[in-house]
Amino acid sequence: MKAVLTAVVGDLRRRKLQGSVIFIVILLSSLAATLALSLLVESDGPYDHAFAAANGAHLSLLFDSDRVSPAALASTTSVPGVLATAGPFPVTSSTASIPVGSTGSSSKDASSNAPAMLGFSMQLAGRTDWNTSVDRLTIESGHWLQSAGDIVLSREMADRLRVNAGETLQVNGASGAVSMNVVGIAASISPDSPDAWVLPSQIDALASSPGAIEQEMLYRVSPSATSQDLRTASQAIVGKLPPAAVINSANYLDAKRHADQTSAIMIPFLVAFSVLGLVISVLIIANVVSGSVISGYREIGILKALGMTPAQVIKVMVLQIVLAAFTGCLFGVPLGALASMPFLRNTAHALDLPAPNTATIPIGLAVFGAILAVVTFTAVVVGWSAAHANAVEALARGAAPSPRGTRISSWLGRLPLPRAFGLGVSETFASPLRSSMTSCAILLGVATVIFALGLHLSLARIFEDLNRGNAVPVSVNLPQVDSPGGGASNAAPSKVIKNGGPPHAPTTPAQVTGMINSIRSNPETARITVETSTDVTVPGIAEPISYFAYQGDSSWIGYALISGRWFSSPGEVVAPSALMDQAHLKIGDHFNAVMNGTSVPLTLVGEILDQDDNDLLLRGDWATAAAVIPDIQPDTIEIGLRSGVDPEVYAAELRQSLPELRVNVADRATSNTTYILFNSVIAGLAIVLAIIAVAGVFNTVVLSTRERARDIAILKAVGMAPRQVVLMVVGSVVLLGVIGGGLAIPIGLLFHHQILTVMGQVASGTRIPPSGYDVFAPYILPLLALTGVALAALGAFIPARWAASGPTAHVLQAE
Repeated sequence: MKAVLTAVVGDLRRRKLQGSVIFIVILLSSLAATLALSLLVESDGPYDHAFAAANGAHLSLLFDSDRVSPAALASTTSVPGVLATAGPFPVTSSTASIPVGSTGSSSKDASSNAPAMLGFSMQLAGRTDWNTSVDRLTIESGHWLQSAGDIVLSREMADRLRVNAGETLQVNGASGAVSMNVVGIAASISPDSPDAWVLPSQIDALASSPGAIEQEMLYRVSPSATSQDLRTASQAIVGKLPPAAVINSANYLDAKRHADQTSAIMIPFLVAFSVLGLVISVLIIANVVSGSVISGYREIGILKALGMTPAQVIKVMVLQIVLAAFTGCLFGVPLGALASMPFLRNTAHALDLPAPNTATIPIGLAVFGAILAVVTFTAVVVGWSAAHANAVEALARGAAPSPRGTRISSWLGRLPLPRAFGLGVSETFASPLRSSMTSCAILLGVATVIFALGLHLSLARIFEDLNRGNAVPVSVNLPQVDSPGGGASNAAPSKVIKNGGPPHAPTTPAQVTGMINSIRSNPETARITVETSTDVTVPGIAEPISYFAYQGDSSWIGYALISGRWFSSPGEVVAPSALMDQAHLKIGDHFNAVMNGTSVPLTLVGEILDQDDNDLLLRGDWATAAAVIPDIQPDTIEIGLRSGVDPEVYAAELRQSLPELRVNVADRATSNTTYILFNSVIAGLAIVLAIIAVAGVFNTVVLSTRERARDIAILKAVGMAPRQVVLMVVGSVVLLGVIGGGLAIPIGLLFHHQILTVMGQVASGTRIPPSGYDVFAPYILPLLALTGVALAALGAFIPARWAASGPTAHVLQAE
């Protein structure tokens, strides 16, 4: 064993460059593998991980303070099946106000120099501690409450208000506006969590009206696996309380379904990137290890000549490579764990979950063991034949490597290229196995770039289609009409209601018509569509679904068509993919739906990208519903604005002129935040994988230049200039870049198409509009193919510079 260790130490000292290359490649590969595995682990049930880490509540119950005493609430903690509780926390509703200008507009109120204010309805909870036995909050920035006047915002509310820790916020209480210091941003995993937290002593001052304070209790119960379990637990908790004591209830299964639906969008591409990272890492490791063994044939011959057995020779080869790989992992795994943290935080933010606490030690150990196993296996397999060759054969092969003049090399050498560059190109396939592995690394690197860019562009279009903010920047919920047959329920397209407020008193149809005409006549209004909804029953779907009826042209309201067309006459409808699949419908099918007790013939003319009402709904003409509901009344107006009109200012003016309306501005903050976070993960992973591909080329060129050291020295001795040497060395991998880049185009596009399809199906059972796939202009793809050449040239440049500046006489004297 002493002889083996002596040989290993001697080889490491003599082959410092080779050891450095292995160290760098293993470092990058272990970094990428750790990052990929961390994302894979966290993408497996992210809500479940976050819920367990925060000891989330299975049930959240809101009680009427006037009907339930503190003693009665305390008694619910001992109900059979209740494992742990937190609360009661005083809860109230309030409004946070920010200047309209803070959302991107500089407009001011026409009657004063003060900026127009925009109100955001928010729910406040009084809480003294973040680290409770149930629902431990995650403090993501800043710190917890310390004194009166402090407020901690939920991450969603902070995104909506565009407020960070350290800023000031105006909260409108019953006695007027109160200035609050935003000291932190926190996240809660429990269902129906508040928008912000303050000290309990502040709740009275911040309540929207005197006495408008409820009490919230959080419960962990057992069993809790099903909705029936939670209903049973909830009934047991409130069983001995006064009637109507519970104002609202929420359970974690509803929140989990929502989070899982959102996370399902990210999981396919996280898995795809992770698998790509692992595959590229394994290829590069196999490439560098096999190259190291092959380039050490001369040393192998010497060791055998000195009397070492094949087993000892293999030990020497494996140990010297494993030691370099071990050192690389020692640095790469911790760096990968650190690099994964911002990706995981961004992923959690995009999924609206608290930042995860990844089990970095088990993941690091797994990567450590896996990479060392791959390194050892590759070294043993590649070195087996060399270790069993006789000493003379090994020495001869080490001193005079295999002939490099193949037919393809001869043909490439005759191409009309600059001489130095042509010499390099002719050496492209001198080592076919190494060249093919390098080309595969380039292929995967370029395919990753194409996939990442395509996914970025596709997500941009899909988020825009789902948000509809460009088409319908403002919508209005009309006041309730006192009509006995109306049956319509308000349905606003915007996800966030920014002015809040209680529902208004019933009004008359004539008044509603006047409001509609007032909005239509506004010079800043480009077009409007009046809308209402009612329930219909469709064959194949057990529960009633919503039918949205539109008055006038509605083709402009921003729903992207997957196939077919928008409806244009009575009886025609469009539907999302999920409804078509569940009802077994296709474009052109005729079917009967039951509306208001009457069978209505309908024709499906279009499939749309639509995430409302769990993707189970129909959208059609007003006349279709009016034929069976004569007194049907509108409940929503969707408004398109003229170019240059600020939606926030338009909405503020509309609230002033028609205060009885509830005006909604399409909130782009949440969608933009999610989209940006998606893209940060995509871009970061693509960059890491591209660097790994460059490292593979770097390794190939280092090995090639070492093998050709004598040839390069002779060429330099007869007059080849350093820039020509650089051109020759870079030329040896350019063709690999062309091949890898060319093959990467169809593979990257196929990968992009398949993953995007899976994302839509897994997330909500929807197909993707053609515009989501067709995101590359024709001239872009050839330019992307050249990315392979760029990766190859980038990886070869530094070894080429080393070869050009290396000593000529020393190499020739050694030979």
